[in-house]
Amino acid sequence: MLECELRPGKQHCQSGTTASIARSVETLQTLGLGGKCLLRLDSGNAAADNFDVFGDHYFIVKRNPRRECPEQMLALARRVGDKQDSREGKNVYTGFFDHFHPGGDQNRPCVPVAFEVIERTIDIDGQKLLVPKLEVNTWWTNLSCRAKTVLDLYHGHGPSEQYHSELKSDLDVERLPSGRLCPESVSYRFGRRFGAQKLKTFSLRCSLLGGLGPASITLMNFLSVQVRFTLI
Repeated sequence: MLECELRPGKQHCQSGTTASIARSVETLQTLGLGGKCLLRLDSGNAAADNFDVFGDHYFIVKRNPRRECPEQMLALARRVGDKQDSREGKNVYTGFFDHFHPGGDQNRPCVPVAFEVIERTIDIDGQKLLVPKLEVNTWWTNLSCRAKTVLDLYHGHGPSEQYHSELKSDLDVERLPSGRLCPESVSYRFGRRFGAQKLKTFSLRCSLLGGLGPASITLMNFLSVQVRFTLI
């Protein structure tokens, strides 16, 4: 995990994110990893400025629909997309659009957009709908794989959210002892170091008992906001 930050709850997720991504990309270069990394960002970080700091790495960024008409997106998906197998009354189209500019800025080059457009004429309970229900999901990406693979890679950030959930619920990190950010950060860092030391002690005891326990323990430090990378 790179560039983890503990931020005030009122701070917008995009505030300071461009600089944070730039620092993370610079750190990746110093690590000397082979190959490129995949950057996955949610729709709150779809600002055009972020694209300037991705470097040569791959990226998948969830798009904001803005004022795009779902009916027009469906018509376009039917024309250029591939229809996926699905249940009766549910039509799923995936593919790529190639005419969108990040941030709607015509001065920027077009970036491919992977899409998933879902048309439901019958709901999951078998009730036929008078007006079809449309769902449009799109992602900026520079990957050259199939659109379905792009969707699967983006949804793969779910396990990371599970770690966040454990911090907020099981460890009760949402209720830190102070109402100010600085003391909370000190408290959290102390707890993180204490927990890491406990895991090391547990691993040592397992080795002394003849190799009982997990084969390996991975220590990961998580804070409220993070930039996620996957080596591919």
